[in-house]
Amino acid sequence: MFRTILVLAFIADPAFADPKPLAETAFAPFLTAQTFSCSRKTCGQMRSCAEACHALVVCGDTARDRDRDGIPCESICGNTRC
Repeated sequence: MFRTILVLAFIADPAFADPKPLAETAFAPFLTAQTFSCSRKTCGQMRSCAEACHALVVCGDTARDRDRDGIPCESICGNTRC
């Protein structure tokens, strides 16, 4: 019961409210029902920018962002940051 009250107080506090809707955040590519794995694919093996972002953000595969600018697999993602 104590945990439930604590969680509700946390959610209800406007200080913790996100000013942007979730769809406008960096996680927007992951809001669709897609399943990716952390299998260490190369950029040439990936099928979409969302998969490349998943590898970088979720799996921590920093090799997909060689120049460390937040854009993985630039041949797929162009200038789209994750």
